[in-house]
Amino acid sequence: MDESPCVLVVEPCWVKGTWQFDDPYIGLHREPSISAVNSLVDRLSAAIPDAHRGFRLILSTRPFEGCQSFSWVRSDSVEGNWFRADETGEECWVYPASFDDWHSGPLRLYARAEPKLQRPAEPGAVADPAT
Repeated sequence: MDESPCVLVVEPCWVKGTWQFDDPYIGLHREPSISAVNSLVDRLSAAIPDAHRGFRLILSTRPFEGCQSFSWVRSDSVEGNWFRADETGEECWVYPASFDDWHSGPLRLYARAEPKLQRPAEPGAVADPAT
């Protein structure tokens, strides 16, 4: 039986010297990245102008166009999972809540960073100077 891919989309932003993200589905707000995740997110988002102002990070259990692949390495004492970037060998810890929707940690992850989708301004709306 072919299982559908599980997909997680987060929108990291740079706050106080670290990448942080929200995942309202599981109640996370400004969850800070740890360990080598910051340099990995920097690398994934390098081609996105003003990435520190936010972008979309798509994670999937199946490969998709433009993704980079990661192999599971080990679990740690706080029940997170360590993955190694197949391209660079970088290791990063993925927070356990990432897998709440997936029921168990996948053996492989695929990731791609992309700019946030821009919504058209409402007629008469004042532009947000932060965007």
